Amino acid sequence: PLGNDEAGRDQFARLIHGAGTALGLGGSAVLLAALLGTLLGALAGYRRGWVDAIVMRLVEVFLCFPILLFLLFASSLLGESSVGLVLVMASLFWTSFARIVRGELLSLRERDFVLVARALGVPERRILWRHLMPLLKSQIGVTAAFCMASAIVAESTLAFLGIGPGQSVSSWGNMLRQGSDVAYLGLWHMWLFPTAAIVAVVMCCHVLADQIRSRAAEQA
Repeated sequence: PLGNDEAGRDQFARLIHGAGTALGLGGSAVLLAALLGTLLGALAGYRRGWVDAIVMRLVEVFLCFPILLFLLFASSLLGESSVGLVLVMASLFWTSFARIVRGELLSLRERDFVLVARALGVPERRILWRHLMPLLKSQIGVTAAFCMASAIVAESTLAFLGIGPGQSVSSWGNMLRQGSDVAYLGLWHMWLFPTAAIVAVVMCCHVLADQIRSRAAEQA
């Protein structure tokens, strides 16, 4: 229904396979970044002291790297390794989760119910993971949605530039690059549909983030 490419391949089928590539790589990177960032952010915000100092210095180091340049450099070294790309994107996105979780816990740890729990002898680990972390689900969800959008754009950009795992599998960025090469022939459908897919998924991630934020505000 969306036509064929210059080699006669079905564009719709390629879009479906490209969705698996984008969502698979992006979702894996965001999940890994969320686990790492939430853990480090929780320790920094709740423990404070030297733990907070070390985590924040790590965050500052990773924030110094321009995202696109770092991805280009890493992809040129890792080649077409999907695992390598996931690890690189996770190393860039974990700082967002760490900063959000740390900032929220710095405020929550001084609430009355936390002070009462400490006075009753509740272990610190239980207070953190059973009473405080569930309150951060909405903030973590919003951050994950935004990071997912960034991961999809990053993977598509690398594939469009001709590097990364998108060259060996179906990828929206790879389809967009091939469409741009033959755009002068009037084959508009080869670049329009992968572009629309990228834009639509990124918009859906932003809408999801807004809905999570709105629901959390209503519950509060």
